[in-house]
Amino acid sequence: MEIRILGADSLGVRSMATYIKTIDAKILIDPGANLAPKRFGLPPHPVEIEKLKEVWKEITRYAEKADILIITHYHFDHYNPEHNIEIYESKIVFLKHPTMKINESQMRRASAFINKIKDLAEIIEFADNREFFFNETRILFSAPVPHGIDTKLGYVLEIVIEDERGEKFLFTSDTQGFPTDKHREFVLKTRPHIIFADGPPTYLLGSRYEKTQLKQALEGFLEILTRYPVKKLIIDHHFLRDLNWYEYLVREEGFQKYFAEKVITTAAEFSKQKPNLLEARRKILWQEKSAQK
Repeated sequence: MEIRILGADSLGVRSMATYIKTIDAKILIDPGANLAPKRFGLPPHPVEIEKLKEVWKEITRYAEKADILIITHYHFDHYNPEHNIEIYESKIVFLKHPTMKINESQMRRASAFINKIKDLAEIIEFADNREFFFNETRILFSAPVPHGIDTKLGYVLEIVIEDERGEKFLFTSDTQGFPTDKHREFVLKTRPHIIFADGPPTYLLGSRYEKTQLKQALEGFLEILTRYPVKKLIIDHHFLRDLNWYEYLVREEGFQKYFAEKVITTAAEFSKQKPNLLEARRKILWQEKSAQK
């Protein structure tokens, strides 16, 4: 199985776009990327805008290669309803169900999006809690799980892709760690070897995220790691919007072992790149730009 992470917060943009190639299928999960419109009261820095263009170019390039496109939920860093809609032409498209276990804003987005691609896609399937086979490749979708703990943000699908050798890759979408039994259940049932996980949004601590929620998210990670051997746990997305994300893990008893064994990594490091936390550094980037004037 070939796994390529095309966009991620450790790669400079809000995204989890991932391309998976097996002997039977070429799959692109969540072909979207975006930037925070405001962070630290500041708009995106020009460096972020250029990075977004670069990542989107990669996403469209791999979308052309893919047979199957998957959208786990309707947030704009996970799909793009405005640009390059032709990437869905003649593809098999698996979608989060547009009317069940979904909040109002995403329901509206889903309806508009489906109307745009219905005459382009070869097949559109609502994938919630379903299983699909492409010869020896299996794609298994979870039942909808909350976007973090707060269901006001809607629900997402977790996905396991299993190849002909039995290797399993799990994509969590926006679970914000594994804070509840609902989030962990699918992982513990499927026992994946490689996990690409959304981490807790610590950059929102004190405003829209509580310390109790962080504790639950970190305990969930440890339960996954200790229940059975995971080869790689790639933690990214919401967590990598915080320059101090690493500190939250290493100061918790139990995580040091997995860093030492290089089990825990970021999307950038998994992709053999240096982490580039542009959003988390936005204030610094603008200060540097002002200093150059």
